[in-house]
Amino acid sequence: DGQSLTIRKPDDFHVHLRDGNVLKTVAPLSAAQFGRILVMPNLKPPVVTVEDAKQYRDRILKAVPGVDLIMTLYLTDNTTPEMIRDAANSGIVKACKLYPAGVTTNSASGVTSLDKISKALHAMEELGIILCVHGEVTPDVREDMFDREREFVRSVLVRITSTYPKLKVVVEHVSTKEAVEYVLSHPSDNISATVTPQHLCFDRSALFKNSKLHMDLFCLPILKTRDDREAIRSAVKSGSRRFFAGTDSAPHPQCDKIEGAAGVFSAAAAVELYAEAFDEMDAMEQLEPFLSENGARFYGLE
Repeated sequence: DGQSLTIRKPDDFHVHLRDGNVLKTVAPLSAAQFGRILVMPNLKPPVVTVEDAKQYRDRILKAVPGVDLIMTLYLTDNTTPEMIRDAANSGIVKACKLYPAGVTTNSASGVTSLDKISKALHAMEELGIILCVHGEVTPDVREDMFDREREFVRSVLVRITSTYPKLKVVVEHVSTKEAVEYVLSHPSDNISATVTPQHLCFDRSALFKNSKLHMDLFCLPILKTRDDREAIRSAVKSGSRRFFAGTDSAPHPQCDKIEGAAGVFSAAAAVELYAEAFDEMDAMEQLEPFLSENGARFYGLE
């Protein structure tokens, strides 16, 4: 009905800008909606060193001059404490991303065992580099796609937070009641979660609406039950500072998407989708903290 709402420019704490011609197409769309952008490192080959991050950052800035970028490194079994120290001293890298090997798009080079990165995680804890986790176990651990995040919370996240109590951890694209409850109930403010537009707006019934498979809503972690979505909505509606926007906008060529590539490309309409969800929840007063404040506070960017 023509109402308007003025908020501080939002931040996106989880986005895939890709590379090459795709980068040139999609980066301006994210930059138009968001002030600060946390860039995911799962390129081919992945962004594993500060030098990789600098070169990638330069390519992004060529496509969209002036955008405020927060760079991340991709953790592998070979990530060393020295590489973490370089990141801490770089001025551009604030976080490292943990992909369990083989769990999602371009994750083949990911971590095969937490033991392999224990020294790197200790260095991150010591130097204040944030750990962003793709919170799903691999198919060999839990075959059912709908249970992989729940199992990750039980068997991996608990281990990370207890072994590295001072490490700041972001549970990316939270999609289950169990993950939400873990973040909400954790005794320390060192844990938080990003929420995507799709996990806030839809549940898995939308994937199969009218007896058709809607590939445009297929992402990892996959959309879950209505109860899971309600848990996410309840958390953001509560005003908890531990939840903030991370679109996980993930573009794919249409031919790949039709064949089932995982990822929802939401960059061009993400803020509107979030606003729609908060309006539905009758929680518009929480939209600005969720979009523009909570993430910046957690990352120390205020």
